[in-house]
Amino acid sequence: MKKTSKNQQIEALRGFAILLIVIYHLFDRYQQIYFNRDIKWMNFWGTFGVSIFFIISGYFMINPNSEKISFISAIKRFTFKNLFRIWPCYFLCVTLTFILTNFGGLPERTVDIKSYIVNLFFINTILEKPYVDGAHWYIHVLLIMVIFTLILQLSNLHRKPIIYILWIIVTFVVGTKYNTNETYWLGGPFVGCLCTGISIRFLQHEAYAVESVHQSNDTISSWFAVALIAVLVTFFYRGIVCAIEIVVISPIFWKCSRMEMPIFNSRILTFMGMISYPLYLIHQNIGFLIEYKCMMLAEDYNIIFAFIAFIFVIIISIILFYGFERPIGNKLRIFSDKILK
Repeated sequence: MKKTSKNQQIEALRGFAILLIVIYHLFDRYQQIYFNRDIKWMNFWGTFGVSIFFIISGYFMINPNSEKISFISAIKRFTFKNLFRIWPCYFLCVTLTFILTNFGGLPERTVDIKSYIVNLFFINTILEKPYVDGAHWYIHVLLIMVIFTLILQLSNLHRKPIIYILWIIVTFVVGTKYNTNETYWLGGPFVGCLCTGISIRFLQHEAYAVESVHQSNDTISSWFAVALIAVLVTFFYRGIVCAIEIVVISPIFWKCSRMEMPIFNSRILTFMGMISYPLYLIHQNIGFLIEYKCMMLAEDYNIIFAFIAFIFVIIISIILFYGFERPIGNKLRIFSDKILK
């Protein structure tokens, strides 16, 4: 049997998160945009899924054992470990979305060729151009967070809890004084989620250090403070529901990271986690287009159209994963690993 280094429960949690986001967009968000109505009990599903993704990303973004890195190493990591690996599938999905939404004529969700081109290079926000698909803001913000953590490693500050506390607070202050868009250059209102994931990684590392070599518990307390402040600031910044999301998911993620959550041994959720990247990239506007065309044919809207869109975007994502992302990704991973050695 082929061995894998991936934690299958975290992969399943990732699958759970993408399902929350896809279902929210196709069933609830579509109606918000086109009918000015919503499914109230589903309104928080999208932010819940995104919060999970940021916590997972934070957990893997900083290695507690990593040392200070050089500027060249930082450039290489960002280029070959991040951009190089995510861009091919991103390029394909953005292009596919641009063509289909423009050819199909999806109201209020199409962009011009200039916006499409700058989207390909993640600079549309800088040039104040719209996203080809609004859901793609997540990748842009995540890349900014990666840059920030690389700067911390360049400065050898990545193991200091106070830095993450300051990051959370500064983002909140700027967002409160000005507006949320200004904070995206600092990582946006989800910085608390990312720092929660980072604190979980360090808490596990420090707890093991205390048990094995009898170190002080002071550092553990500091990382708990990061997690606590992340929740408190999220409460004041994004509201009580989003703060509760972090409180709920953090212990679940902790146990998943230690393979102690049997409920996340689900093969279906693991599979969804595996195809989550192409699914995330194409689900919203292409899903909306399918719903819209069904609605035009029926001359009325029916919730069954959301189910049809859901099935189609899953099928498209599977094709993209097996036909493009996996084979291309494996080759790029081998190449980039050689460069980073």
